[in-house]
Amino acid sequence: LNALGVLEIKGEETDKALKQLKTLRDLSKRGISSLPEGFDVSVADPSWHSLLEGPDRKVALAALKASAATSLKKAIKGGKLWLEHSSRHRNRADQLIPETQWAEKHKSLIRALSLTDNPDKFLERVLGRVKAGIGQLVQAVDDGALTIDSQGHIHIAPIQALEVESQVTKTRESMFN
Repeated sequence: LNALGVLEIKGEETDKALKQLKTLRDLSKRGISSLPEGFDVSVADPSWHSLLEGPDRKVALAALKASAATSLKKAIKGGKLWLEHSSRHRNRADQLIPETQWAEKHKSLIRALSLTDNPDKFLERVLGRVKAGIGQLVQAVDDGALTIDSQGHIHIAPIQALEVESQVTKTRESMFN
């Protein structure tokens, strides 16, 4: 976890993974090489509690490091924690259009995407597409192009091979026989 010391991991102060990281940084600054007695194990996943409460405090510190590493990985991938310099694992608010810009330009941005800010009109368009798709599905079932079983699964009829033209057969036989 020494490498994590240089990363600026951000998130909510109440996040357990961030609390574990801050504890490890604090212990490292103070030069402590074992986990102090009476450490609050609630910051770690319950599966780590037996190791964190064990009699060997150096093993307990190693367990806290492992717990922190797995918790940090989950939290960063899940978006609860982020890295300021990362393009992939950033604060979600930083990935959105700033509120002031959204307030000024949201109508033009919505129009540029051929959308509407009226939910009734939006749903009308979506339901129109759904009805058209269902109509095409009904037509395909009526034409025998596909079937729907009792569980609602759609099945397409197997593709039938075309008959081979006699000229193709004659050419193949003259080339390879």
